[in-house]
Amino acid sequence: MFKSKTSGGFKVIGKNKHLNYYLNSQSPIFIIIMDNCFKRMHWVKFEIYKTSPLGNY
Repeated sequence: MFKSKTSGGFKVIGKNKHLNYYLNSQSPIFIIIMDNCFKRMHWVKFEIYKTSPLGNY
């Protein structure tokens, strides 16, 4: 799911069914990444304008 680290954070690749859930949720959706030792965490609120299609992934 987490493809790679980028200059702005991490690239997250998900399935269309998850995107559909996020878009139709009445609650805010947050994507959270934690390291293996649970010492560092990165999070971002899901917003459709921050996404882009990948084509045939």
